[in-house]
Formats: sequence, structure tokens, C-alpha cells
Amino acid sequence: MAINFPDSPTLNQTFQQADRAWQWDGEKWKATGTTSSSTVGATVVFEGATDDAFETTLTATDPTADRTITLPNASGTVAFTSDLSSYAPLASPTLTGTPAAPTAAADTDTTQIATTAYVQTELGDYAPLADPTFTGTPDAPTASANTSTTQLATTAFVMTEVGDYAPLASPTLTGVPAAPTAAADTNTTQVATTAYVQTEIAALAGPDDENTIIAGQVF
Repeated sequence: MAINFPDSPTLNQTFQQADRAWQWDGEKWKATGTTSSSTVGATVVFEGATDDAFETTLTATDPTADRTITLPNASGTVAFTSDLSSYAPLASPTLTGTPAAPTAAADTDTTQIATTAYVQTELGDYAPLADPTFTGTPDAPTASANTSTTQLATTAFVMTEVGDYAPLASPTLTGVPAAPTAAADTNTTQVATTAYVQTEIAALAGPDDENTIIAGQVF
């Protein structure tokens, strides 16, 4: 089939006849590809910059419905799905290596990702479980009276428990206070029980022998 090329073409001018396209390279018309309007197995073949045996062919899979593919009004390089293997999906990504993210401001309470730097900043406001050193005025729940466990004792708990005891200085005892009985003739600041007093009184009772002399006195 004879091809009637345009006269006096300009550089890079294109020309198409039927399903084949050419481009003027300044010296000759160079085939740039062929197109087929066939609705089954439609293809577009690109020759490329070198007129040789290697071409790039675009093919369309037989559609099962009307399809529309829109190319953006922009310059760039086409990406293949294989190029996406190094990217994580937005939904439920599984990251590898050492992922990095911007560190949120202290006390941020949102769904923003928490970096290790953010976590360490927040932990600075907390005491460790082992051997904590508290500052300021720590608070804790007050245990019930007479609790005897490892629960922290608050000042309120201590004062409740102290209410059942007498102070060391000038105590005012109630009920029937008891104390250990000192040995006979003890002469110290030890509390004297009634038993101690009765023992001492018995030792001081006068004899019933009228001939007994005590301290120069005859009874």
C-alpha cells in the first residue's frame, strides 16, 4: 500500500495512516508504532528511539464490560505493580526493619504513632515498680483499719491505727491496763503492778511475836 507522506515535514512531525504511525527525524520518516482498532486483543506497538527488532507492546485484556483508563495531565514515569513491593499498604501494614515516625509532643493523647522517644518522655513522669523514689506529696488509697498486708499505709491509715495506742509521754490509760510485774524489792522507774505492790506490803507487815525486836522496838 502506497503511503503519501506530507511534503516539507518539520522535525518530530508525526504522521499516521491506518494503524501505523511515523515521525520525521529531520532526514527520514521513522516508524513509531502501529495501532489496531480491533476490539479483541487490541495492541499498541512502540518502536522506541532505535529502529530495530525490539518494540514495546501494550495489550488490552478482553474486557467484560466497558472500561475507561484515564491518563493524568502530568509528566512522569509509569510505575509497575512490582515497584510497589517496597511500600506498605495504608490498611494493616506489616512493617520491617526499623520504622521511623515523627515524635509527638509530650502528653499527646491521640491515635498518632508513639515513637520510642515519646514513650521514654512519658515514662519520665512515672516511678518504676522496683525501688521507686517518690517526690512531692504522693497519694494512695487508704486501707481499712487493722489491715496487715503489703499495701501502702497512708497517713490517714497510720493515724487511725495510732488511735488504739497510748503515747509514750504522759499516757492516759483506760480500762484495766496491764504490765509485767517487777521482781520483789525492785527500785526503778518500772511500772508497779498491783501484784508487785501486794508483795511489797506483805513484806512490811509486823510480826505477831511480842518478843520480836524491830529497830529497837519491842512488840
